[in-house]
Amino acid sequence: MRKVKSKKSNYLLLFCGALLVLILVVLITDTKGEKNGYSEQCVYRNEIPSLLQFTYYSKDEWAEKLPQQGTLTYDDVSGILELLHLKEYIPLDDSKKNIDRAAWFAIYDEILSYLDTDTSVLKKDILVLKKEKKQLTTQDGIYAITSNLKWYQKLHSYGVYLLEDKVIGVAAKDKEDVALKNAYLISNIEGNLTFLYQGTEYQLPVDTDEELSNVVADIFFSEKEIHKISRKEDTITGKLISKTDTAMEIKGYGQVAIDEAMKIYATYDGIREVSMDALMLENMEITFVVAEKQICAILLTEPAKIENIRVLLLDNDNMFRSDVSLVSDVPVHLYYGETETVLEAGSVITASCYANILTTSSVSLVAEDGTSPFYFTDNQGNRISPAYAGSMELRMYPEGYTVVNVVDLESYVKGVIPSEVPSSYGMEALKAQAVCARSYAYIQMMHNKYEAYGAHVDDSVNFQVYNKQNQTPETVAAVDETKGQVLSYKGDIIETYYYSTSYGHTGDYEAWNLDKDAYGYLQGVWVRSEENPIDLSDEKSFLDYISNVDSACYESDLKYFRWNTVLDFQGKDETLLHTIADRKEHQPEAISYYKDTSKTETTDSCSNFGSLQAIKVVKRNQSGVILELELDFQNGAVSVQSEYNMRAILGCGITNINLLDGSSVEMSILPSAYISIQEKGDGTYAVLGGGYGHGIGMSQNGAQKLCGQGFDYKRILNYFYQDTELTELYQPQNTTKEEGSA
Repeated sequence: MRKVKSKKSNYLLLFCGALLVLILVVLITDTKGEKNGYSEQCVYRNEIPSLLQFTYYSKDEWAEKLPQQGTLTYDDVSGILELLHLKEYIPLDDSKKNIDRAAWFAIYDEILSYLDTDTSVLKKDILVLKKEKKQLTTQDGIYAITSNLKWYQKLHSYGVYLLEDKVIGVAAKDKEDVALKNAYLISNIEGNLTFLYQGTEYQLPVDTDEELSNVVADIFFSEKEIHKISRKEDTITGKLISKTDTAMEIKGYGQVAIDEAMKIYATYDGIREVSMDALMLENMEITFVVAEKQICAILLTEPAKIENIRVLLLDNDNMFRSDVSLVSDVPVHLYYGETETVLEAGSVITASCYANILTTSSVSLVAEDGTSPFYFTDNQGNRISPAYAGSMELRMYPEGYTVVNVVDLESYVKGVIPSEVPSSYGMEALKAQAVCARSYAYIQMMHNKYEAYGAHVDDSVNFQVYNKQNQTPETVAAVDETKGQVLSYKGDIIETYYYSTSYGHTGDYEAWNLDKDAYGYLQGVWVRSEENPIDLSDEKSFLDYISNVDSACYESDLKYFRWNTVLDFQGKDETLLHTIADRKEHQPEAISYYKDTSKTETTDSCSNFGSLQAIKVVKRNQSGVILELELDFQNGAVSVQSEYNMRAILGCGITNINLLDGSSVEMSILPSAYISIQEKGDGTYAVLGGGYGHGIGMSQNGAQKLCGQGFDYKRILNYFYQDTELTELYQPQNTTKEEGSA
């Protein structure tokens, strides 16, 4: 007879089954909950090591000290405070067992106030725009995360804690409104708003029929929805003439502060967000979007039109002057901010007389006829300089006054040519120099190295020597006959490096660790009547070659073609180590410190290396230049790369350079890095070298010699810069400032 179960038994079984399922769910949530989702009701124990890694213990040490499964309890928190010696300072509610998220992070804030004295942990509200591969893209940038990626939902806001651009904790979700500041609104069609932010185009529903197109705005989000849009429609149009990290100077307007969340949009040929690299001083008409006295966005409505270059005029290699006086033969218009003043012709304009104005604005000096030059004068008004075309700008800094010459590019090149090479070099060599000077200037205008001082370049050998010698009919003709011509490689205008004299062979891109794809036009070539099969990367072969004068080379009759010197570092160890440290500060990737000559373990400083023991050439390339030099000391070793670093460091040991014509010259830097070094046995080193300058690109004296051989300027340029072509700078397709991605 079959036994029949009662209803009561069935209910009991169902209840037990449900209870078992509930217990399993609780256990899974308790031990694995962090994998299932963010919770306001609890904090998972495995969140704690990341949050407390800023304290005495590391993240791994906290993981060992605390259980990593389940949720955080008040007992856990009590133990944490005891380990941190904060138990008597931060009271706890002992009546409760489990701690919710808000209560824990209130305690965490107190822990930070006691222990995070460097404010290494930051608290911030973020809006998630994108999530992938353990990182979040937010309105403020990209952050790595330590918690589960599933915790975060697109377009939701989170109150987080950050340590070194990593989210280490989540305190709250959707508690605060977060804004996308300075987004570019493209359109609002039938309640669908299309906007651009951080390089990505978004389309979201919006509860308004308001016209929202081609305008910058802040978009406020609350729980995944747009609840407010604040348009920014006040603008200033003008040219950017100087820029720091906190402010921009607009021509004819003055200084304006920069919003920390400023965005830059190019609105021609489509709409895209670009980086600061897209800005060029002077040569762009820019729309600045302004709100609350700050520039919150920049609109680039057209490409750069190359017209003027801004040249910082140095005073004996010093950019700052105690005072400065200028004069012109015609009336001069002074502009500062939105004010204009006119001075009579011949008036001596002295910077210190405008000190009150210069505290808040630059002062621009423009000749009334637009063509008359300016001259520097002494205290008595006597002219002490060549004529400067264009306008002048005065600025004042704590260190002194600066002078910037704003001049059209062709006039600038006319000032460079006679300052770089003699007018007797021959017309084709001068024309080659003009193309190089113009191409090089263009690249420097894109780099904006002196943007904080309102300039692209200075007038020294740091860039190109400018206006130190008077122009001649020959140098002016060379510029006029090549007007607008620049050199291009693979469609891009190139950086046309040049130098004084080769040693018979030019260097290549390897000497500076340059990228072959971008600088493939810098290939080493023989500067001689025919190729020489010698392997210059071999030490013995190089020594044999540099020890003799190669008469087949075009420059073999020049005094710097071959030279020699002796390096003596005895008693100069402190100077040598200081120079090494200085060069590492300028180019850290090119100089390495090692604990010993095995070079297996690096160290951070060379200050205690002691005296020099040996100098070794580690590697030389086929152009003959040294790629790596090793200096061995009593307590360490130094690896040096890049030709200028070697010249400066070894220069500590020289006094005189003996030249090929029998003369000698005092120098503090080696003429070139095309050298052979031989230890003499008495603690000194014999150096045989050749050439003058970095040796990369065009040899100016080599160009003169090729001109004498019947080469025209195009052939000279192709000789030194391989696979390049002449292009026109002032054609529209060549005037675009290269845009950086946002």
